[in-house]
Amino acid sequence: MKKSLSILLPSYNNCCYTLVAALKAQADSISGLSYEIIVADDGSRDQVAVISNLRINELDCCRYIRRRENVGRAAIRNFLASEAEGDRLLFLDSDVTIVSDTFLAAYLATAAEVVNGGVTVIGDEKPWCLRYLYEKRAEKHHTSACRTAYGYRNFHTANFMVRRHVFDKCCFDAKLRKYGYEDLLFGLDLEAKGIKLCHIYNPVGLNIDESNTSFVEKTEESLHNLHSLQTRLDDSVRLIRCVNRLKACHLVWAVTLFHKLFHRLIRRNLVGDRPSLLLFNIYKLGYYTSL
Repeated sequence: MKKSLSILLPSYNNCCYTLVAALKAQADSISGLSYEIIVADDGSRDQVAVISNLRINELDCCRYIRRRENVGRAAIRNFLASEAEGDRLLFLDSDVTIVSDTFLAAYLATAAEVVNGGVTVIGDEKPWCLRYLYEKRAEKHHTSACRTAYGYRNFHTANFMVRRHVFDKCCFDAKLRKYGYEDLLFGLDLEAKGIKLCHIYNPVGLNIDESNTSFVEKTEESLHNLHSLQTRLDDSVRLIRCVNRLKACHLVWAVTLFHKLFHRLIRRNLVGDRPSLLLFNIYKLGYYTSL
């Protein structure tokens, strides 16, 4: 039976022509594979990125769809799935790098209905970059064994493949417009519906080049999302578990007061050139309890 694959990339202010070209080269090398690569632009404001990505339409089996309105990370993925024709849907973030010559082949060799491939940090060390420090610290949890141990609670949207019939009954919650936790909700929905999730080691590379201010702002946005979802996520998030323990000890007020007094000082460190991961975790806890 001929395999059909739709490679789907949501994009926002990212130049992803090089990524699409790399994926196309691998797909072309796989005998008997019917494929398409679709990039959906979620209302990008960066015209340099838009102009660069328009070249994607010049590549065979590739499409770049520019959308004027930003609908969010969940809805744009649902849109991509609605445009796709393949039996297998491979979702990738548009700012990742393909680090293996057998990346697509490894996915196609996996029979599971949902497969998560993981990520790895690449590039030079960046001790001044908060997101680099954060992702590098988290890298030890990205092995297939560690992700399997946490199961559905370690599902990430940066790199996963799902069968179409599964996605048709288990898509992303389009009500989530803000950044953060749409991947965890998707994983928990898979679990609730009894759909098997397979974790393999088939990572994409993260070559992080994000300002500390941008990363802190995105983190704050994700905490607002988490606060609105707390009843649905319950104890699936470590931060919620920590807050619940503080509530049991009647200490939430102390954390909130500390944040009120020192959040500007801590944030100054986080957006500076010597950010502290310890202060980052303290800031997140205080920010969340203050919502």
